Amino acid sequence: MSGTQASTVVALPQEIWWLVSQEFTSRRDFLSLFNLARVNRSMAKLALPLLYSIHELSPASTGDTAIVDTKKWAVLWRSILASSLGGAMYSYCLWIKSLSLGNLHSLLEDLARDQYKDIRTWFFGAPLERFHILQSRASNVATRRNRALMDIESIIFEVANQITDFIKTSATEHDKTVGLTSLEGYHLPTARLPRWVSRLSLLTSLAVRDGSVLNSTIAEAIRENCPHFRELVCHYCVGPDVDDDLAGFLSSLSPNTLQSFTIMSANRVGAITHAALGRHSSSLSQLSLYVEDSAVAGLPFLSDCTNLVDLTLDVCGTVPPLWEQTHKEEVRQIASWLQQCTSLKKLSVINLPSTLSILAEVLKVPGIRLTDLEITMQTIQEDTSAFSSAMATQSDLKTFIFRSRDGWFGGSEFIHAICQCTKLRKLDIVTQMLKIGDFYKVTDTMKDVEEFAFDIDSDEPIGDECVYALGTMHQLKTLTINATTAFTYQGLLALFENLGSDPLGSHQGLSIHIMRQVGTQKFSQAQVKKLNAALSKQLGGKMEITYDADPDELNESDFSD
Repeated sequence: MSGTQASTVVALPQEIWWLVSQEFTSRRDFLSLFNLARVNRSMAKLALPLLYSIHELSPASTGDTAIVDTKKWAVLWRSILASSLGGAMYSYCLWIKSLSLGNLHSLLEDLARDQYKDIRTWFFGAPLERFHILQSRASNVATRRNRALMDIESIIFEVANQITDFIKTSATEHDKTVGLTSLEGYHLPTARLPRWVSRLSLLTSLAVRDGSVLNSTIAEAIRENCPHFRELVCHYCVGPDVDDDLAGFLSSLSPNTLQSFTIMSANRVGAITHAALGRHSSSLSQLSLYVEDSAVAGLPFLSDCTNLVDLTLDVCGTVPPLWEQTHKEEVRQIASWLQQCTSLKKLSVINLPSTLSILAEVLKVPGIRLTDLEITMQTIQEDTSAFSSAMATQSDLKTFIFRSRDGWFGGSEFIHAICQCTKLRKLDIVTQMLKIGDFYKVTDTMKDVEEFAFDIDSDEPIGDECVYALGTMHQLKTLTINATTAFTYQGLLALFENLGSDPLGSHQGLSIHIMRQVGTQKFSQAQVKKLNAALSKQLGGKMEITYDADPDELNESDFSD
């Protein structure tokens, strides 16, 4: 920052910069807060607490493993740890809102490598020597340099214990509330979790790698010490007793306090956990479940959870064919449950048996007005007309994503239903083979779509005539074309010029992905460069293009043969 800029900063009232800092924080803008903190000591005192409150968004934490990023990442964590020992200028660890132990775990994995040995030595220098815990001789695996390996899990446990204890002690001494609201980690042990959460009175969110570590004892610690707890995320839940243990956790929380529950992948959760979620039926508004094939029949046990606003049912792709034929009652009960969810706004169903027949019943309920609908199916073996008719009533939809392997669905009835949803801003039907007439109907009707992904069923590659149709979409910002195309250089330039002439700038930042341009219509490198330059100049956008039967690649394969 120049001297003139710094003077301007000083000249403005502190209250203004406080509001600016708050805005940067609400936007999760780590870099702007970082730059503000570097201006002077006064600005540092203003910006640093807010910066550390979103420390997990640091580019060093979210970037790749380049050494420069790892060093910045290490600086961030070292400052947090040193402050918990009283060895830093500021009490950084009192400012963090999220204790992301999984983030620290990734850093330690980097530091364990020989290429980062200098950073490792610096990181564990005074006053952090106590955290440099090595594996015991019995468990240690010898390295080529006979160097003892770091015991990452023990380091994580020591860090979590130190930080949570320091935060709790500081809050008690100064008669303040604990600021940390979120705890996340790869390996949060059952034996230690009750002590850690009991120190975090404002804990609202817990994210664990393996949900099998959760049980009623941990929930009781949360119930007694964390009155604001409302969100649980499990990456997976494995183990023979996980359904009982997780149900025990949910049942031991204060009733109707959990608002958000997520299981991302493989699990052994079923009807017992589904039924236990009913204890939070009044509060639960967000539910995202990866459902194993053995647990699909247990979905009706969720029937008490009817206040959902955001629901994802991601069913394992190994459900037996014709499952719905032998489970007709369960299909009926799932449909009946979803029909009662009249607060639902966002719905995502992936590989759910009888998806179309269930949604045909759900979408026609007058009280259900979705804003987001995502459907993924392996194959389509059902009548599509009832679904299309029901979907046509969902005129509040802003996002619609439809994926299936069949490549063609519903014909003109389906397109007619889409065109009734005039509030759509994102339309992704990239796996569907539209008839050319249906494509023109969509572009002519859906003028306000901002993100559009499509395919076209045509004997011949589509050309510049489709470019002109796309140019009439007034709000277009992201375009993905999976159809076989034969666009010309001049045609694309005309599209950019047309969109760039919009006086409202509605297409600023336009991103174009042309996925199957015919190899015989391949642009030269100079043309691609000029196209991107024109797109960048006029709209601040970019274009990516790949080719079917790329002649250059075919020639390379000829040489390799």
